[in-house]
Amino acid sequence: MLPETQSEDWPRMADFAHWVTACEGALWPKGTFRQAYDGNRWKATQGAIDDDLVASAVRDLVTEKPDWDGTTAELLTALSDLVGERQAKAKGWPTEARALTSRLQNAKASLRRIGIDIRYGKRGPRGRRLFITRAPAAKGE
Repeated sequence: MLPETQSEDWPRMADFAHWVTACEGALWPKGTFRQAYDGNRWKATQGAIDDDLVASAVRDLVTEKPDWDGTTAELLTALSDLVGERQAKAKGWPTEARALTSRLQNAKASLRRIGIDIRYGKRGPRGRRLFITRAPAAKGE
């Protein structure tokens, strides 16, 4: 069924998804593959966030305050206050704004998939502005 199988929103590994989707009618009910694929991606994203102290703290922050803006240093303070002294002093926790910026960059794609958008604004006298907002979750998530 490959020639008749079309989609406008193939996930990563599009060739693989196209082939399996074309064959799935012979194996399972149509739509089974994409549902399982998207579910596995969602679980992997949640696991990645749960395993990252900073990403999970950002998720918790957005739960309390859906729109946050400030400098990276202010975010570090807000997140440290949110997670508490014990976690803020843990080995894996960033101790300065530059380290937090790096950690945010690493977590940005996973957070975006669950509907948390991180954007940077212009540099001001106290540092570069950072905007964290609720956004629609990525398609298929």
